[in-house]
Amino acid sequence: MCMNPAEAKKLHKTDDDKMYICSREIVSKVGYLLGVTTSVFEDDRLDKTYFDELNQYREARIIRNLCILYTMLNRHFAKIQGELKNNLKNLDTIENTSAAVKALQEDELDIVNANYSINKYRPMVAREIRSRIGTCSKFFPEWVVWQYIEKLFQFPTVEQDKMQRKLCKQYTDNMTRYPYGMYLKWNFGIYDNSNSILLDDETFLSRLYKQNNCQFTESDQSKVRKENLHTQQNIERFLAQSHKTVALVDCENCDPMKFYALLESLSSEAKTKIQKIILFDDVNASSVWRLIDRYTSAAINHCMTERLLGGKSVVDLNLVVSCCQEHYVKNADSFLLFSSDSDYWSLISKLDTARFYVMFEHEKTSDAVLEHLTENGVPYCFIDRFYHFESSLHLREDVVRLECEDYVKQHCEEFKLNLNEMLTKALSATRITMSDDERESFKKYLFNSLCFDKDDNDNVTVTLPPYTCKPVDEMENKDSKNCDY
Repeated sequence: MCMNPAEAKKLHKTDDDKMYICSREIVSKVGYLLGVTTSVFEDDRLDKTYFDELNQYREARIIRNLCILYTMLNRHFAKIQGELKNNLKNLDTIENTSAAVKALQEDELDIVNANYSINKYRPMVAREIRSRIGTCSKFFPEWVVWQYIEKLFQFPTVEQDKMQRKLCKQYTDNMTRYPYGMYLKWNFGIYDNSNSILLDDETFLSRLYKQNNCQFTESDQSKVRKENLHTQQNIERFLAQSHKTVALVDCENCDPMKFYALLESLSSEAKTKIQKIILFDDVNASSVWRLIDRYTSAAINHCMTERLLGGKSVVDLNLVVSCCQEHYVKNADSFLLFSSDSDYWSLISKLDTARFYVMFEHEKTSDAVLEHLTENGVPYCFIDRFYHFESSLHLREDVVRLECEDYVKQHCEEFKLNLNEMLTKALSATRITMSDDERESFKKYLFNSLCFDKDDNDNVTVTLPPYTCKPVDEMENKDSKNCDY
């Protein structure tokens, strides 16, 4: 049955709820390296988990304290200049810089020099940051363009007094626009106010990529977005209230990776409530669907449909018929409908004795459909918000590997290399005899020596490299065998 609006409201997000939440891994790590104060992490404006993680590494601590020092040299330029020049102090004894300098010394980097002015210290610190920042690339995911992040730490190294004062003034006049007041190399736009640069990974990377004339794509966005926990709880509540739940998947209109991501997000108890998954495939659907049964304990039914006409799919009709059978014959009372096709509204509205939760992909769904579902009390969510690049790596690798296995079976079915037959023919041709033990040893040598070579066109061949004989003067015992095999 379609839910009444009051009941469905419990399963819908409020206007104040976010459809998804963004990760803060990248911004927290950048914030740490820039020297953002510890209180920002403790207040959960940045994630302290990553502060604690990076703080274990000497190279990260060095960059952090160098950046703190550089910011202080800009922020308190006049004061530090006076302390150095008039009071004969150095950076390790000046209030604004001493903590960072001592932390660097603890990590065996002493940047204190006698008779150094602030105009010498600033470019020297900048050069240290430039030369060392590359050691921190390992702390960031491989899919992030490291060169873009690295540019943020390319602080000016100019030594001319006039130019240094100009750069310092640019910073102090716009200090509130820098993230938590910490210096970075950034081309500020009208939206780069206060701490918005390090708000979350999507905001930060979108602007960072744009500054480098590159687009932070939808695929990139999926790597930093995850569905709000509120939505996950809604789905699990729906399942908990169900007697028997069947998942109906329109494979033409549903991404298998995103489907898998949603399944993985559910608790073990919630997963057990899904008693059956019916996949409605046709020849145009992704081959990944045939591997889903490897990743769920639910019964999987593959319903392969043929196209009666070349351009006309009957997947939607088969799905409707199967849904009715599951409901009226097999007593399923609840359905998870995975499809972005609006044509299924007729099924949902007419089968009013069943409960539905519709799973869309955001980019394939119109606002009109969403409004219609909301008005009629039908809960829904967007499955692409559950998809994360890192968490899906094992599935991506598995499905590609299995497809490659099929390719190998298809193309190498007639290619069989029998080691025993190979050796027998070789011994016959050479008129050499070997004992059984010698034959077994030589077959192991042959197997371990087989090599796969690839040409420029990615054609693969199997080769057996020739054995090599050691020069006499390298042999410890001239009576022993001198060939490597």
